[in-house]
Amino acid sequence: MESSKQLAIINADKVDNIDFSQVLETSKETLRWNNDRTKTFVKFYGDTPESVRQNCQGIYTEEGYLKILKSDEWVDLSECDGCPCTEYYKSQGMEIWQEHLEKDI
Repeated sequence: MESSKQLAIINADKVDNIDFSQVLETSKETLRWNNDRTKTFVKFYGDTPESVRQNCQGIYTEEGYLKILKSDEWVDLSECDGCPCTEYYKSQGMEIWQEHLEKDI
């Protein structure tokens, strides 16, 4: 049975402690950050790598991390009215779009 992908949230001040040979991201330059650049994440399969375990804020399965990454902390559509990203979120039926749409009404 194949292991499911997991995601670990990492605070910005802990990123230099991550061993990138143990995660799916290749370097800190390839990380995605939250809106205020205080948190990022790394993904991995199987057992939690030691460098991740010692430096993470939390570990999530796919269902959990998708909900987190769709939140306002990670997606800011406030400056995107009419731009392609809003159309993408709308076409995917993502929850974040619905929340922002309701705020604008």
